[in-house]
Amino acid sequence: GGITAVAMNSDRGLAATGGRDGIVRVWELASGAPTVTVAQPADAPVAIVALSTDGQYVASAAAATARAATVADGRVLAEVQAQGAVTALAFAPDAALLAVGDATGAVVIAGLAPDARERVSVQLGAAATALAFAPDGRRLAAADAGGAITLIATVDGRVEGTARHWSQPIRWLEFGPENNALLVATDAWLHALAATPALPPTYSKLVLLPASSTALIAVSGTAVRFAGVETDGAFASGIVDVAAPANAAATAAELAARDWSAAVALRLNDNGEPVPVER
Repeated sequence: GGITAVAMNSDRGLAATGGRDGIVRVWELASGAPTVTVAQPADAPVAIVALSTDGQYVASAAAATARAATVADGRVLAEVQAQGAVTALAFAPDAALLAVGDATGAVVIAGLAPDARERVSVQLGAAATALAFAPDGRRLAAADAGGAITLIATVDGRVEGTARHWSQPIRWLEFGPENNALLVATDAWLHALAATPALPPTYSKLVLLPASSTALIAVSGTAVRFAGVETDGAFASGIVDVAAPANAAATAAELAARDWSAAVALRLNDNGEPVPVER
């Protein structure tokens, strides 16, 4: 069947794919050869796949079920039955934990070891859209479709802080390497937040990213590397530093092409007055 989800771990030379047939495969990037097939096909198309940083585990989600399996032999180590369709997955840096978020806003943190402690769960205010563990693994940042971020202590599920800064869904988030900043992307903005319970924004920048789905990765506490494909099929990549001065060389065509209504979450009513975009 067709491929419905992809993830890569370039440091380990691996890629993972999920298919419309419910099967998850892991591949070697150098040869393009499949290394393993997860032994238990899902009953629905695979919506998300993720690889652990150490390359030992692959996670996948199909409908309301998430699984974590070994890359070596495809053996399923843990299964999480969510309340709704799974919308986000993330491994802890040491691959000891898997976080699962769903369309109802439920987030579950599950251990992968046979003697793992009891799972913890937290309820967000809207559907989970992105999950990210801090580099030390002690906190999980959970973003939702209502524009809010919740900081969760991974040891016991305690909510350390919640902040709602935007009216747009949060598409991506990741902690900076130093553990003191959180990088966030909405529809047209990139933000850097201080990784404290109040999550105050420190920098924000309006960014013209590729029109298609775009891969992002934090390279510092203020900079993000991106790669994606434009609507005309052209590949685009680069680095955006939200702390750098705005690019004054943006062309008139680039500015005119922006979806300003989505970017600022405002529209003009019949009287020409700016009002919030109806969601």
